[in-house]
Amino acid sequence: MVVNWSAHQPPDPWGQQQQQPAAPRATGGLSPVALVLLAILLVAVLIIAVTVVVTRLNANGTQAAPAPAPEPVTASESEPAPAPDPSSTGSAAGPDVFQDGWQRAASAKWGFVYEIPPREDDWLFDGPTYIRGFEGDDGTVEIGMSGTSVYLDKVCAGWGSRGVIGAQGITDSDDTEEMSEGAALRWARYAYDDEGDPGLTVRSVEEFDSNDLSGHHAIVDVTVPGGGDGCIPPTAVVHTLAVPGAEDDTTRILVMILDTGVEDALAEETVDTVISTLRDVNYED
Repeated sequence: MVVNWSAHQPPDPWGQQQQQPAAPRATGGLSPVALVLLAILLVAVLIIAVTVVVTRLNANGTQAAPAPAPEPVTASESEPAPAPDPSSTGSAAGPDVFQDGWQRAASAKWGFVYEIPPREDDWLFDGPTYIRGFEGDDGTVEIGMSGTSVYLDKVCAGWGSRGVIGAQGITDSDDTEEMSEGAALRWARYAYDDEGDPGLTVRSVEEFDSNDLSGHHAIVDVTVPGGGDGCIPPTAVVHTLAVPGAEDDTTRILVMILDTGVEDALAEETVDTVISTLRDVNYED
């Protein structure tokens, strides 16, 4: 089940503008102690009324039970690692791009910047703090990534999108070779298990060095259960690019989950170009 939620505060869930309550008027029938208790009660009611409700969406886009927005769960199921300077605003467009006309995307939490094709090519940058992830059968979040971008969202009924990009962190290892492969396999299982266990094959795990980032790039090919009929793709691919984190024994990973074997699949040339733009927020050419 796909879980989408935003780290930004959503509007009032009841669609009404919240106002401060009027101060209670003193009357001859209420003692000073009673007035204080009444004021405390009004404040408590106001707090409850403006509590942010974050909805979780399932794979079909229908509303599920409200839940708070937790931090992304890492591939090692440990707490997120401290990231480099998260000063990036993740602006959707601007002069700070390698590819003319492309959008600048970023994960504020993990200090990554990357670029995606323009909006007119069916790409949407969710925002630098937006999180997408998957939950288990018990409703708990199993794995998540932030600073996400989506290609051809809700491409057809009963299916999510043709591609998702985002960043995650791992706190108990700085082995980028092992972590890149493990993360790619884990994301592939969660992303394509709707109709059964997907077939997974590790195509490659290779070193990469680009834009002052050094680490490993893993590629996992997926055979999608029930694919090839309608909008479900017959195959898919997951790319993960892992680099050391800011602290010892930590890793940062850019994740790309992409449908393949369909007419509207992302071109490999575009995938390679997105990867070539990956850099830190403080990168200087």
